[in-house]
Amino acid sequence: MSVKKVECSKSPTAIIRKTLCLIVGRHNKQTKLRMKKAIIIGATSGIGKGLAKLLADNNYKIGLTGRRVELLNELKNENPNFYIKSFDINDTNVVGQKLDELTTELGGLDLLIISAG
Repeated sequence: MSVKKVECSKSPTAIIRKTLCLIVGRHNKQTKLRMKKAIIIGATSGIGKGLAKLLADNNYKIGLTGRRVELLNELKNENPNFYIKSFDINDTNVVGQKLDELTTELGGLDLLIISAG
């Protein structure tokens, strides 16, 4: 796998879009026409939220996680392809269980993004 350099002088939105283009381009070749599935840990704001919306625009079914239930519910109301689980990643007793539940709800997993913290 080759690594592509993203210039830091660009805006955060430009960096997110460039990163997503690299991810989606590779996944589109690998997964053909089926709906792809992703989980984003830390999706209620910032980069995680931005990636969720961009992936949804690119035919992804997405599991979203975060601590703030109200923000997760707002995202869920925006898109029927968003599946939500609220938990704190610092609570190591539930992380594995919640990710397993989301993976089952999605029907598998193609991409995991950790954007918490």
